[in-house]
Amino acid sequence: MPRAPGHGKELPAGTGAAMQAALSADLLMLLRLALSDDALGMRESEVLRRVARDAFGIADLDEEGLFDALDGFGSSANAFQARQVLRGGGREYGITLARLLHTIAESDVELMRRRDRLGTRVADILDLSPDEVKAPADR
Repeated sequence: MPRAPGHGKELPAGTGAAMQAALSADLLMLLRLALSDDALGMRESEVLRRVARDAFGIADLDEEGLFDALDGFGSSANAFQARQVLRGGGREYGITLARLLHTIAESDVELMRRRDRLGTRVADILDLSPDEVKAPADR
């Protein structure tokens, strides 16, 4: 069974390479939205780049224009559309995204310090309860 990018956690059954790439993109978009409602500052940019590299193996977000695309969600209209896209996957998919991002946050020193705030933001973005975004072991 495929694994979460950069982690040993198994992805849902039937998750192939294309689905794993889509899941990685959604996780990066979710993290970007959770970091800031506005344009990313230096600290948030560093976190996003580090997670992209460490969790997803993306050496350079700038190379493919990915950073600019992710940073573009800093406007309220784009953030609203991105939230709708993430919510469009359904509640179970949102829970999967939230829990995978929670796992990623546990392996990043800076995100670990902001884990509670990050969880609250993720719950809001995905329209989930705070309990739904926590990994089962944390409840």
